[in-house]
Amino acid sequence: MAQFDYDFAYDPPAPVIPIGIANPDDDRPPLRLHALIDSGSDATLIPLSFLQRIGTYSGEQVSFRGVTGSRMIADVYRVLIHMPIGISYGIRAVATRSSGEVILGRDVLNQWRITLDGPGETVEIEG
Repeated sequence: MAQFDYDFAYDPPAPVIPIGIANPDDDRPPLRLHALIDSGSDATLIPLSFLQRIGTYSGEQVSFRGVTGSRMIADVYRVLIHMPIGISYGIRAVATRSSGEVILGRDVLNQWRITLDGPGETVEIEG
């Protein structure tokens, strides 16, 4: 099990955890980042600049609805997500044009037991 404090840079404070992202086709060490846990997101969203840094490639495009409800087309990249207690395999991350926020969606979250303790402002992750 791993436990982390909420990030107070968000208002209200939010569950953010350290992760790594890696190209599943090479042996380079993962790029270390922080990611916002978002159980309302179907997919994991990663800025394109990070995906390019790990040398992964887009094999397809998907259509999805953003928070505004409008439909968008985005490239999807194969990645490994190095969680604090293990690795999430088979992840098809949606590339975003944002400057730096990684959002972990249910494609990753559903592989782990995650407890959000709002009053305690902590997040716990178990295998």
